[in-house]
Amino acid sequence: MVEISMLHHVASDASARIGPRADYNTSPNELAAYVRQRRTWQSLSTENVLSHHRSERCFLITFDDGYYNNLTEALPILEHFDTQAIIFVTTGFIDGSAYPYELELASVIQYHDALHIRSDAIPVDARTQDAEKKLYRQLRQPLKIEPHALRETTMERLADLNGYDRHHFQNVSFLSWEDIRKLDQHPLVTIGAHTDTHPVLTHRFPWTAYQEMRTSKRELEEVLDREIQHLSYPYGRNNVLVRTLARLAGFRWAFTTERRCIEDLSTGNPMALPRFDIQDLV
Repeated sequence: MVEISMLHHVASDASARIGPRADYNTSPNELAAYVRQRRTWQSLSTENVLSHHRSERCFLITFDDGYYNNLTEALPILEHFDTQAIIFVTTGFIDGSAYPYELELASVIQYHDALHIRSDAIPVDARTQDAEKKLYRQLRQPLKIEPHALRETTMERLADLNGYDRHHFQNVSFLSWEDIRKLDQHPLVTIGAHTDTHPVLTHRFPWTAYQEMRTSKRELEEVLDREIQHLSYPYGRNNVLVRTLARLAGFRWAFTTERRCIEDLSTGNPMALPRFDIQDLV
């Protein structure tokens, strides 16, 4: 049996009330507890993943997006327990050509007591946590399925309506290319791709979806001077077409957010590997 876990942000700071840092944050203590609970299991690497025996209890840790704290907070724990991991990198977050709209949106809502979302309407209240959550859901849902350019247009319009500087709310740090080179040389870490701008691939035209995957793979390969074989689908969203495009882009393994264990890797679909959110396991 193989259990694959998924993490994003790793930090002790619990100040975020909404957004990814509230919904997908794992503390270093929680990560350590998870690994400690599996001390009798085999930690899979990308090299031995095919040679595991069905009777063995194995686990593999993965990280999505490319947060800087994967290096500063998570890596020391992996080193302490001698545990393997894959870090999936969204290349647009690394080179600065994209910033996660969900992080920015959550920061904007938490900062303001009310927000104008249309020029012809009164501001929407955001003074309580329930009001913040409601507004975040209202604005996030349509943005989730939009391409990067339309997300940017919406975020620019929101900033113009409310008179703030977007850069002030783009304050979460991601790995640099130098950090990624350093991690790639680490014996416990494998670098994988997580597309270029983090779209919902099932909502993009096939050529656009292919380019998202292929661009992130190519950029990582140019920086690291080696083949990138692993992909994580943003939001886990995939279908037969997306999986086929991922294989055509050159990936050997691709990871979803389907919550289940794998009984036998040799008989599973390598382009649709399931993962648990680590919060479901600790």
